[in-house]
Amino acid sequence: AYASPPFGALLADGSLGRYRTILYFGVLYALGMIILTAGALGTSYPINLRRTLTFVGLILICIGTGGIKPCVSAFGADQVIEDSENLETSRIEDEKNSSDQANKDRVRQFFAYFYFCINVGAVASTLII
Repeated sequence: AYASPPFGALLADGSLGRYRTILYFGVLYALGMIILTAGALGTSYPINLRRTLTFVGLILICIGTGGIKPCVSAFGADQVIEDSENLETSRIEDEKNSSDQANKDRVRQFFAYFYFCINVGAVASTLII
């Protein structure tokens, strides 16, 4: 899961774009979760089939993570920048510097909330397990 994000970033920047990369790899991730669940719940299946389902599911989850992880934060920051640019188009040029600073503050605030939520999720999953 930690080795695959560079490949996802190359695909996103080189050919697919961020949105399509997130979409396609998100489908792979969801498919991996379904297969992993089938391997865990299929107690009537032979052990070799359950192992195969588990490994295939984990591999698909790793590939899906590699496509999603490098794109999501940048995609979110792009949304913040686009929203603020749409709001700022009618301003005069003298206010451009203040709008640039406001835009930087919005992006900084987005990343602060984004990583805060990621860390809260990680701590909560650790405490639950």
